[in-house]
Amino acid sequence: MASIVQAEYPTISLRRFDADREQHRQRVREGADAQLLSERRNLQCGLRLSFSAEKTMRPLTRFLFAQENAIPEYDAALCEYIFAANGLLRRAQRPGLEAMIPAAPPTRLLKIVEPCFRLNAPRVPMQLVQMMLNQARRQCIERGEFVEVLFYCCWDDVQGWTLHTPPQAQGVTWVYATDTSANSAYVKALVEVHSHHWMEPRFSPDDDRDEVGFRIYGVLGRIFERPELKMRVSVYGDWWEIPASAAFDLPTEVFERYGK
Repeated sequence: MASIVQAEYPTISLRRFDADREQHRQRVREGADAQLLSERRNLQCGLRLSFSAEKTMRPLTRFLFAQENAIPEYDAALCEYIFAANGLLRRAQRPGLEAMIPAAPPTRLLKIVEPCFRLNAPRVPMQLVQMMLNQARRQCIERGEFVEVLFYCCWDDVQGWTLHTPPQAQGVTWVYATDTSANSAYVKALVEVHSHHWMEPRFSPDDDRDEVGFRIYGVLGRIFERPELKMRVSVYGDWWEIPASAAFDLPTEVFERYGK
């Protein structure tokens, strides 16, 4: 028969516990102070290196993009940040030592820049939005099936906004322009919108693959029930969602889909 051994637990003094905790906090503070002091010393060392290298005009910190197989020779007084396909690296050299290691973004060296969007034209008038909605509905009704419809809004200082329904190939879940020539609306469009008939307005993986120009893209969804318009601006394949009302004057029956 196995015997049971009663474990003995040490008695902990709350006063001793508080003292140990305060000592730990003090060590943490001292460690933080030491870290800060180390950073200051490194910065001062870097500044001294920079000042001693004034004759060669070496920057304190340099930023590089790894666009070639060979990385340029090291040429900074303190360190270099290298943006590569596999992430951000930080490189430094001193007599007897050289290293290039993964690094966090150097946010303390940079300024805050807010994303922005500005339409340097009047907003697309609500009559054109209503025309898109009506055409999207009519094509589904006339064909007797749900199809997506593609629209382009082009702007110039003489004619203002013009709406184009380009030659296109269509399906239930896809649509694309068949005329992409140099003078086509496909090339000139500032805004591109496609409809989603009964589906809600969301950008699909196919949209992400196709919508890689520099323009405003939109999805007009639920056209027979509660029409909704969702918009984003693309800078060659990087997107930022914007309110539809930032680019369009919306008819009363078209609702804005933003942030969800």
